[in-house]
Order: sequence, then C-alpha cells, then structure tokens
Amino acid sequence: MELHQLKCFQAVVEEGGFKRATARLHVTQPALSYQVKQLEQDLNTCLFDRRPGGVSLTEAGRVLMQHAQLVMESVRHAESAVHELGDGVIGEVRVGVVNTVGLYFLPQVLGAMRTTYPEAVPTLLCRRDSNVILDALLHNRLDLAIVADPRPDRRMLHETLVEEPFWLVCGRRHPLFGRSRVSSSELKGLQFVSISTELPTGTLIQRYLGQVGVSVRSIVISDNLEIVKKMVELGLGVALLPNMILGDIAGAKRKSDVRLWRSAIDPPLSRHISLVTWRHGSVSRAVSTFIDVTRRLACEWRNCMKAGCA
Repeated sequence: MELHQLKCFQAVVEEGGFKRATARLHVTQPALSYQVKQLEQDLNTCLFDRRPGGVSLTEAGRVLMQHAQLVMESVRHAESAVHELGDGVIGEVRVGVVNTVGLYFLPQVLGAMRTTYPEAVPTLLCRRDSNVILDALLHNRLDLAIVADPRPDRRMLHETLVEEPFWLVCGRRHPLFGRSRVSSSELKGLQFVSISTELPTGTLIQRYLGQVGVSVRSIVISDNLEIVKKMVELGLGVALLPNMILGDIAGAKRKSDVRLWRSAIDPPLSRHISLVTWRHGSVSRAVSTFIDVTRRLACEWRNCMKAGCA
C-alpha cells in the first residue's frame, strides 16, 4: 500500500466518484482507476461497489477510509512541522467558504496572502450551504471555514467577522428608487425577485418576512444572487440582498450614478459572517497567518460599512 494510492482512494470517497476526483487530483480517469485497482489488489479486497449510477464504499472501504483520514492528517502535520523549521510562512491552508464569501470577500484575503506570503498555498472548498462546509471541517478536510450563520457546535470556535446587513434593492424605474429607508410594511404585495430557500440566505429572508407579517409575490426565484441582482436591475421586481454583493452601488449619493438603488430596511435584517475553527488543537503558521489576515480585512470591511463605502 502506497501513500499516493491512499490519497487517490480518499479523493474518490470525498468527491463522491471518480470523475470529480480526477479534477481534484489533476489526473486522468484511467490513471486514477489504475491506482485504486492496485490498492484493491494489494489489500486483496474490493473497496467500492461499482454501479451504473456511481460507486459506494464496501465495508472494507469504510474501514480503510477511517484509517486513511488519520494517515493523511498525520502526513499533513509532519509536512507542516518540517516546513516551519525554516523561516517564513509556508504550507497549505485548507479553506471552506460559502459561495458569496468566496466571490466577494475571499479574493481580498487571497490577494493579501499572495503578496506578503507567496509560499502559503490556500486550497478552497466553495459550497452554497454552510452546513456542507462545516461537515468538511468536522471531518478534518478543512483547517478553517468562513460561513454565514453557522450552526452551534461545542467542538468549534465561532468568531463573528462581520454582521452583514441586508438591503432592499430596486431598479431605476421602481417607485422606491432613491429612498434611503423603507418600512417592511411597504413590502406587502410587491413583486419580488426571490432567493431560493434551498440557500440558507433565502430561508433567512423568508423567515424575516414571516416575522414581520409580510406576504410578497415572487416573480422569479433563483439560487444565484448575481442573477437575482441582474433581474432587479432589469425591472422585474425588488429583492433583499446582503451587503457584500452590492459594492458597485455602495456609497452612491446621486440617483443618476447608478442603475440599482439600495434602501435600508426597517426593522433591519442581517446575517453573521463567521470564522469557524477547532476549539482545541494547534494550527500551522500558515493557517494562523491566514486567520490574522482574514481578521484584519474583516475589520477594514466593518469600518468601511460604518463609513458608508461598502
């Protein structure tokens, strides 16, 4: 049994099949299949049940996966320990983020890390559901997570980076265009471009509307916030959107400057963008540095929101 074979096996399991595992490992599917087949021959057992719809672990595969995770984690710690004997911030940082954070906040962190610590290598897992990210963290596939409104877990430390407000967004021709503040009662009966409740953000908005006793008409429902934003710009309706995706209209003072307008909503709606790490255990210098950079840029974001520039 070779370490490379274990790595291939683990990738197939974690990615849910050979096709996605090839993209993760940057190998061809025949090469990946060969490595897994060799591992099965070395162990003299089948690790996967292969069916037309995909693969699933056999009992032997499940046992091996438990040990493979421990082995690969030990290898990572050994590599980090050796790297950190030298100077500088070196090594892998496994980061999990929800899609909006990955699109609108994380690039700033990655840019700062690349400029100052080029030997640190972040690897990213972007998913639309915070719970998927947290499960990956719990299974030691990540070093840290940046998610929205994470579920409580005593094993984890939750640090709020930003309390991010939502805004009512409308297009130029809408009667609410130019308003600095809108009451939730004014939303009754409005045509909405809605965020799908398959996303936690959509569920949060629906819960808010229920709490304030407002019923709205959904003209379009999408799980893509950029599509929602574009549909609002085209005049299909209004939407409640989180602050981070509205950077291009933040701080506009004149209606003629923008095609979209954001208005504060009363009562306010917000979500917590949180950094989640293990409560106990040490982290590498690269991970610690990544966390410090994230905190610094989150502080700048908070200050910018207070100043009205974000």
